[in-house]
Amino acid sequence: MLTRRTLAACIGAGAALALVPGGGRAAPPSPTLTFAVLRNGARIGQHTVALSRAAETTTVEIRADIAVGIGPFVLYRYAHQVRETWRAGALQRFESETNDDGTRYRILAERRPEGLVIEGAASGRVLLPANALPLTHWNKDCLSVPVFHPQTGEALAARVEPRGQEAVALASGRTVTASRYAISGDVVLESWYDPARVWTALTARGRDGSLIEYRRLS
Repeated sequence: MLTRRTLAACIGAGAALALVPGGGRAAPPSPTLTFAVLRNGARIGQHTVALSRAAETTTVEIRADIAVGIGPFVLYRYAHQVRETWRAGALQRFESETNDDGTRYRILAERRPEGLVIEGAASGRVLLPANALPLTHWNKDCLSVPVFHPQTGEALAARVEPRGQEAVALASGRTVTASRYAISGDVVLESWYDPARVWTALTARGRDGSLIEYRRLS
């Protein structure tokens, strides 16, 4: 079956955009990117990331909605919402709310003088270095800094291994060249980024061996 841990790792532990807000990199091709979420080739949901700017502040809104079932019967539902607030190229505030098939999570992370402080019922109070990021995947810099789980707020031990470039299929059938990265440790998955640093795809395995895929729609 599709386990909660595997799904949460894909979704955020899943703006899928080209820049770190305020970081001076090239502007993203679109303020919104959308991914189809597949399980063994069948679509089970959608993951959207949207970026907006107001003066010196950049806001990233993430939403994932997933339902797994047999025929008309829904066996599992997952809804996850995130709001990231960035200023001067640094994460200032992170908020998330999750309904994991009836189990609810809510966390808040804020930048303070002592570092990034995360508070949530599952994680308690966690203090991470100021450069820590949520593993929401859209920002490629999450591959090279301390990361935390965007659903529970827990710090994650993750090892990243580059696997070279290859052609990656989008949901439309079009292919793009992207760099592949294997992530292991507390989460196990693979993620791809195109030459403009845009998050392009993601894959992971469920406990039953089912293949979970994120395919960008454009």
